[in-house]
Amino acid sequence: MSADKLALANLARAARDGDDVLYARIVDARGQLRASTPTAVLEVPYDPPSDIQPLGGDQAVSVQRYYNGRQWVEDVMVPVMVGQQRAGLVAIGMDEAAVDRAVDQAQQKLWVVGLMVLGAALVLALASAVLLARPLERLTRAVGDLGGGLMQTRVRASGPVELKQLGDSFNLMAERLEAATRGSIQALARALAEHDQVAPGHAERVSRLGARTAKTLGLGLEEQELIRLAGQLIDIGHMGMPANMLHKVEPLSDDELRRLRAHPQVGVRIIEPLQALKPVVPLLMHHHERYDGRGYPLGLKGDAIPQGARILAVADAFDAMLSEKRHRRARSQAEAVRELERCAGQQFDPKVVKAFIQQLTAAA
Repeated sequence: MSADKLALANLARAARDGDDVLYARIVDARGQLRASTPTAVLEVPYDPPSDIQPLGGDQAVSVQRYYNGRQWVEDVMVPVMVGQQRAGLVAIGMDEAAVDRAVDQAQQKLWVVGLMVLGAALVLALASAVLLARPLERLTRAVGDLGGGLMQTRVRASGPVELKQLGDSFNLMAERLEAATRGSIQALARALAEHDQVAPGHAERVSRLGARTAKTLGLGLEEQELIRLAGQLIDIGHMGMPANMLHKVEPLSDDELRRLRAHPQVGVRIIEPLQALKPVVPLLMHHHERYDGRGYPLGLKGDAIPQGARILAVADAFDAMLSEKRHRRARSQAEAVRELERCAGQQFDPKVVKAFIQQLTAAA
């Protein structure tokens, strides 16, 4: 320790400049007080403990607490090392209340920092949850759509590797299911053609005309595809009818006419086991309903008839008029169009008739 006591002077200056530091002192290795501040009178008189205990053993820091007559003081002693030898210690006396305030402030800051860290962690967790939830939500919705018969359903594979792999697997499964369903429809259509043999190619033409009309009406791709599929199966119920009745040249009896008008229900029963074709059921069931409510099988009227069924009704009637029948000749396209216009608002939906004629004109 220097004779001019420079280090002690710096400590004394700190004691004079602030109320929290009450004094500073230097104690030698034997525990003898060698120097002490303040050199001037402090607001709180220096009254050290009667017994100044030196640091012992490996003790690094010692804190003594005592009451000086006016306030509680915390005496913090820190060893001064010269090489590996302890030369003494420096003791700082501090107002215990000020120390407590500092601790409280530090704890408050720690709480603030902790809450900020927690908040940031929650924001990151929520962001991660959203990033995971959106792909899962899309996948869940796609599974529901596919289960409902929308075979063109696909998902955009994104997110973590596992979710992307799951999305790719779903898309592959959907493609295979769609291919299998198309194969089933083609097989049913071929079987119907062999059984019916009344108007070859009728179902394909109704399918194409119906899909184009749906597009003209502004329906989405899913609705267009649904109408196209239903058109291919529009007369599937004929498979439940006797071939001789379908090919009969003479007028049908009342019983035969009743049986023929039941072909929508028969067609529905045929395709019901195919879950993927469930969405086409209402279209097949009601494509012989009339806009004025005098059709069959349920006598639905106006907008109560599914829109796809109203579209197929026009396409079915138009193509039928262009084909030779057992009881009448085939009509020209111009005659068929005039008949559609005449029946608009009675047998057919006027809006559908207008769109149908528009797509015919555009295709010509």
